[in-house]
Amino acid sequence: MSVVTAARHRHSPRVRRLAAEVGVGLSSVDGTGPGGRVTTADVRRAKVAADDASALPTGSGTAQPATAALTSVVEVDVSAIVGHDQGDLPLAAYVAKATVEALRQHPRLNTPVGTDGSTDATVHLGLAVDSGRGTVVSVVPDAGDLNLQGLARRLAELVDRAHTGSSRTDDLPGGTFTLADAGSHGALWDTPPLAPGQAAALGLGSVVERPVVVRRPDGERVVAIRSMAYLVLARDPQLADAAESGRFLKSVKDRLEAGRSHGDRA
Repeated sequence: MSVVTAARHRHSPRVRRLAAEVGVGLSSVDGTGPGGRVTTADVRRAKVAADDASALPTGSGTAQPATAALTSVVEVDVSAIVGHDQGDLPLAAYVAKATVEALRQHPRLNTPVGTDGSTDATVHLGLAVDSGRGTVVSVVPDAGDLNLQGLARRLAELVDRAHTGSSRTDDLPGGTFTLADAGSHGALWDTPPLAPGQAAALGLGSVVERPVVVRRPDGERVVAIRSMAYLVLARDPQLADAAESGRFLKSVKDRLEAGRSHGDRA
């Protein structure tokens, strides 16, 4: 005997709650989840599209530009990681792990805040990859459930599939935060792509060895050769404020500089 699920139960309570909060009708949203179900990312994209459409001037067929992303940059000493025996793990994997952990402390940068003040702590980490045919953003679902090695393997798989043009449909939708490795194509830093509906995205620049003034444990300042890189945060000012964004960047920076993303010890 077949059981027909009522339409109102087709989508998760979280999706239905978010749709009600932002005023989006689920029947008008194209779902990208399993079985065509609507995800929270689909609802946010629909809300952004609706807002853009409502901003059209009378008689105009051209959409107004979306809200411009604001950018913050910090410099990070990654010597503690670069000097560590990384094996086959790229620096981007360490940054991804530190990012996921920092998002647990600052969930407002992971997903928009509901009208009831709620946030979503589940991180579906998007990775922006230069496929050679344009940038592809693939997603690691539930990235917070993976240890460093597991996260590195998933990122490597996504990069490989993007480069070979074999990305799967379930690789692509539903990201809640995006990471871009500008250093992989030699840039010191670049503004990462900010997907519609996402509050923020983080970019990693190239690692450069150069002399830096550092403070020794006894307080004396000395010049030392350190491995330095830039972290660039792009944020939607309507979804992520400057203070919270600054605290998030500091959290990622502190984790990397302390070398706290080594293996399962992160």
